[in-house]
Amino acid sequence: FDVEYIPSCDRLRIRFTNISQNSGTYHWDFGDGHTSALPDPTYEFDYNYNTRVILTATNGVCEDTASHAVDIKSFDYYNSPVVPNVFTPNGDGINDVFRVKVNGDLRECTDMVILTRWGQEIYSPPGGQLA
Repeated sequence: FDVEYIPSCDRLRIRFTNISQNSGTYHWDFGDGHTSALPDPTYEFDYNYNTRVILTATNGVCEDTASHAVDIKSFDYYNSPVVPNVFTPNGDGINDVFRVKVNGDLRECTDMVILTRWGQEIYSPPGGQLA
């Protein structure tokens, strides 16, 4: 199975994609006492948490198991916004829009303030948060 990490403000969401073939039933063990029978579940884990996720796929006759070590780092590890160092809104299609990119669903807990080099605030989006 494949995993996709989606950071959010409170927890890390992991989307599991089952790539087993010819299976009809699935048993996911998330290593914390919770399980799922969905083919492609999404599950939330706390930051700074380690576990092993196990998928058991069955086709009615045969059974196979795959596992993946989940080593979740701190919130700060996933919170690395990409901030452009220049933008030129001159309509040439290159760097015309100032856009800060954040990972996953971190917009809700990411504030932005633009300051001059002397520390004076010149812009803050409504509510301070990224749109």
